[in-house]
Amino acid sequence: MRRALFLTGSILAGLTAVAAGASPWTLGDCRPADQAKYDRFVATVKAAPPGSPIYIPKPYPASDAQVIGNFLYQYKSLHRERADPAKLPRGESALIAGITASTVTYTVQRVENWGADRCGREEKREFFHLVTIHDAASGAEIARVTVSPSGLWAAKTISVGAQIAPLPLTAPRDALRKVGEAYGLRGEEPQYVVTIGSIYCGFTTPCLAFRQGNDAYLYVHERPEGSLFKIAATEPRIALNPGDVQAARPGTLPALRTDGSERLILLGGSTWTIARKVPSPPVGTAHQAVQP
Repeated sequence: MRRALFLTGSILAGLTAVAAGASPWTLGDCRPADQAKYDRFVATVKAAPPGSPIYIPKPYPASDAQVIGNFLYQYKSLHRERADPAKLPRGESALIAGITASTVTYTVQRVENWGADRCGREEKREFFHLVTIHDAASGAEIARVTVSPSGLWAAKTISVGAQIAPLPLTAPRDALRKVGEAYGLRGEEPQYVVTIGSIYCGFTTPCLAFRQGNDAYLYVHERPEGSLFKIAATEPRIALNPGDVQAARPGTLPALRTDGSERLILLGGSTWTIARKVPSPPVGTAHQAVQP
């Protein structure tokens, strides 16, 4: 598909950086034997000519502005401004209008990928760039998009007009401060993560992960109130294929409590474990304390 490049000159002006925290971390990773195929994918993306389905202006972007530029290049190539507004997803018209008129701002956050596609068949995606798009005048969130390390667009969620709008994402250290105060914890190394299992941390709705001592914790924005889960360092790790988990094949999955206090969670690669729910603080305090 031929793509036309027409980026606005206001990308830098409309970009809000989110301060980075500690070095990213994971509790499970890919097989070293697969690195050669991941290197081939990197070379292929970098060598892709204009007109190729995987061509982007700045492969493996090194700055937030390059992340935004790659997304806009791919989004504008769809020419959704030509579509019948009645046939567009709810809220999409606001996104199109904001991008076209340069009346939006962008915030870029790094989100670690603990999901199944961290170790893909071709591409290794250790993290994502999560781009939040706001209306510049009102500050209202319009959409969120996820961009792979390669610069290729991965996912999009429309926030404006959605039946259930995603909860705002503050900087990880600010979110950790509120969770720590609510639960009486002294966490460190906060980061947002994407993962799967019986805990849902989506591409555009990630969960907050942090460490305390040798253990890790995951705060999940479940409704009506959030939940905190502990991933103990001593908790056994389990090697499972995502397909086995999805199909819930008999004999492959560990037995879990049915009250939701134990959840099977993917840590990256094929490494799974059980996360155990931390008792909630007094009713209402955790949810109120953790909200931005």
